[in-house]
Amino acid sequence: MPELELRSRLPTRATRKPPLLFVHGGYTDAWCWEPHFLPWFAARGWPATVAREAPPRRLMFEAAPVRMGQAWSPSISPDGRLIVFLGGLEQGIDGFFIHELETGVTRHLTAGVNEGG
Repeated sequence: MPELELRSRLPTRATRKPPLLFVHGGYTDAWCWEPHFLPWFAARGWPATVAREAPPRRLMFEAAPVRMGQAWSPSISPDGRLIVFLGGLEQGIDGFFIHELETGVTRHLTAGVNEGG
């Protein structure tokens, strides 16, 4: 499920007006509301927010095994400390690896087709 990113413009003074939520259609993005509509309504006392799909987060790291060519299907642990992924060479998948973000250590968890496993 995609994450939502909310961008808001608030009135400069407290207001009793209900907040407005702007949702774009299928062929546009939050940019259609942000530069003109959100400031206009906020200036008139309406808290205005636009919702958009958050851009994907990309994380790059150097995997310790020099022989590793590619990594597939990365998954980040709920606490954000570990990445588990399939790693391999051009000839096939070597197995599962786990990378600790804090220490930078990458461990080979399972043997794959290239190691006879």
